Amino acid sequence: MPEWYETFFNETALDVWQDSWSDRQTRREVDYLVRSLGLEGRSGRVLDLACGNGRHAVVLAERGHSVTGVDVTAANRERAMSMARDRGVALEFVVADMRHFEPDDEVDAGYCWGNSLGYFSRSGTRELFGRLARALGPGARFVVDTATVAESILTDLSPRTWSQTTPDTRVMLECSYEPRESRLDTVYTTVVNDRVVDTSTAHHWIFTSGELVDMADAAGLQTVALHGDLDGADYSLGDERLLLVLEKRAAGSV
Repeated sequence: MPEWYETFFNETALDVWQDSWSDRQTRREVDYLVRSLGLEGRSGRVLDLACGNGRHAVVLAERGHSVTGVDVTAANRERAMSMARDRGVALEFVVADMRHFEPDDEVDAGYCWGNSLGYFSRSGTRELFGRLARALGPGARFVVDTATVAESILTDLSPRTWSQTTPDTRVMLECSYEPRESRLDTVYTTVVNDRVVDTSTAHHWIFTSGELVDMADAAGLQTVALHGDLDGADYSLGDERLLLVLEKRAAGSV
């Protein structure tokens, strides 16, 4: 059986996601990444795990970085490469499960944006951190962005919410929580012009911020900061998202 995320991202879901983010928001997020990854004033080889349509990767490429995007959805490759061509930049895009991808050489920095870290169970997430640590060079930084960390999502979880993505498109989210697995199950129903066009289910395994720190540490990644917003404020209970800044420890360090 395929994993849920291998079939979830059909064209309808990709259109909704693409319409959800403005270019201004993307550039604010890239500004944060450049600061937090230590890329100010220099170019580097950057890894974008679960890169989606490449909205961050393309902006980083515009700023002189060599970016490799990894995503399991082949349709995202077409969207990302089209955007890169339109903006006149080079972009490497690999269609793969990010737990199983290894770059040819160590990278200078990387990130995983938009809740994708929660796609896997605890064993799968530990596997991902280990793979990530092997991909980074000593001292290289990595940013994890997640709004599904326990301290964020479980403090105010609504069973049903609506999101308006365009004037014609609304998405209903129906959430339930499986405590035995610490897993959030969400049914997304997309409505265009008052007609249901797609219904799909996503699963996110929920971790506390401390669990993520421990798993990263076990893989050889020390925690530099836990931010609660793009301005770099310290993360605290109830914040909408966690931005976890990690750094690869040098060999032999503790």
